[in-house]
Amino acid sequence: MSVGTESTSPAEEGLELTRWRFVSAETEARYRIWHIEQAIPFNRAGLWGGGVLLWLAAMTLILALGILVSWIPVIALVVLPMILWAILTTYRRSLRRWMLPSVMAANTVAGLVVVGMVNQSVSPFGEGSLAAVLIASYYGLASLRARPMQAVLGVAPYMIVELVVLGLDLKNGRIGGAGFAVDTFLILTGFLAGLTTNVVMDIVSRRSYRQERIIESQKETIARERARSEVLLKNELSHQVAERSRELGDALARAGTAVAIALPAPGDRFHRRYRVVRALGEGGMGAVFEVERLTDAQHLALKLVTGQVSGAMAARFAREAEIGARVHHANLISIVDVGISDGGAPFLVMELVQGGSLEGQRARFGDVAWGMPILRHIALGLSALHDAGVIHRDLKPANVLLDHDDEGSPLGKISDFGISRFGRLDEAATIDPEAPTMGASTPAKKPDLTGTGMLLGTPLYMAPEAARGGRSLDAAADVFAFGIVAYEVLTGHAPFENPALLVALAGRPLPPPIPIDEAALQAAVRDVILACLSEDPQDRPSARRVCEALGAL
Repeated sequence: MSVGTESTSPAEEGLELTRWRFVSAETEARYRIWHIEQAIPFNRAGLWGGGVLLWLAAMTLILALGILVSWIPVIALVVLPMILWAILTTYRRSLRRWMLPSVMAANTVAGLVVVGMVNQSVSPFGEGSLAAVLIASYYGLASLRARPMQAVLGVAPYMIVELVVLGLDLKNGRIGGAGFAVDTFLILTGFLAGLTTNVVMDIVSRRSYRQERIIESQKETIARERARSEVLLKNELSHQVAERSRELGDALARAGTAVAIALPAPGDRFHRRYRVVRALGEGGMGAVFEVERLTDAQHLALKLVTGQVSGAMAARFAREAEIGARVHHANLISIVDVGISDGGAPFLVMELVQGGSLEGQRARFGDVAWGMPILRHIALGLSALHDAGVIHRDLKPANVLLDHDDEGSPLGKISDFGISRFGRLDEAATIDPEAPTMGASTPAKKPDLTGTGMLLGTPLYMAPEAARGGRSLDAAADVFAFGIVAYEVLTGHAPFENPALLVALAGRPLPPPIPIDEAALQAAVRDVILACLSEDPQDRPSARRVCEALGAL
């Protein structure tokens, strides 16, 4: 609690004020930095107008009248350079901490020169009177935004000098007692008036800073509460989508029926909540469209099961919706809605990614600088899946979608969880393992390697243990697939002449990967990728360990 103030609220914590300063030393330090920023325009105006221009005018007048000419070198070589240095400190951020001391030092020197010039000249108003007026004016102009102690230290030297001169003039009979009293009164009045103004401005400045910080704190609190509410709402919606997906999958798997539906066209309304914008891709299982959600105009991707699709295949489609709704991560595609269309076809709605798939960027494979950030994203997404108890089982370039972050760098997101293993869904024996997965793009495929068959995955990216069947696959199989993807992205070619799965099916041991050019990759990155490709699952690192080696954590 501050001196003379009411009890502080949480927003005011750390902002308690005494009469002259903030109670918290940290707050006081931050205030002084803020105060300097606020003082910049005042000091620039005062130094240019009341400094440079005024002294140039004074020099012009001196030369015109032919008096006090001996002061010209002092003004040109001392006063003006000090004022210009003070001005420079207002423009150079690295010099800001010297701004207020420089301003007051320039004020001190200028004040001493004024006192010297006035006492050397002959003035009809009296030497002391004119000096007092000039001192008071200069003090009020130059020290308005300085802190009180700096202002006092800047003014005191020439004020004391003038008082000493007045005392000597009184002693030597150059002025009478009345003149001495009047001049002293003017000097002290000017000083006190300037100091009072300065103190009031400092108090107002501190209260202004305090109020700004309180408002900022309240805004941050509101933003945090809003973000917390949004997270809670998102979690609740995700829970509802996941539960609906599971119920839908169970119902469709039991039904074992087929659906046939015409594809929507751009401009069509879909399920009363979306407007179709354009088609993104089409495959044997269905199609993907860009849609606009009518409630908030957000653009999303609609994945729709179409054609003759069995209930078992649709159930696996629902599995993808459940996983995408339950597991949230920046490097995983999120599912925001799921249901049955008016024509009876299962659909899901997910976040829209505009950059296509990693498969579509094969021309850039071998570019290490481009590929490393994407691999870090894939590793982070895979680690998040494994932490949630999900095994992807079909990690490949076609199932990595590319977006861009706020700085324009590529951002990888893992998609397509249709054959993933997740909780009790893995026990659903009615899910058809022969159905192909359907990504959000339709890249060119190699017919002999990229179709998903009985082994639940894509042979080119499958671990050797997959030869024993889909239920033998665990997190280590995903890590092996990541190793294949990473090897291709960083080198431009596959690590083995023949897919590891086909080698295992032939009963042969897995050969060592094709060596990686040691100059192309850091040793830690090369070692962890080669470890991912180990034949024995026990020798492969975890996804989290891969993240650490790639610098993603």
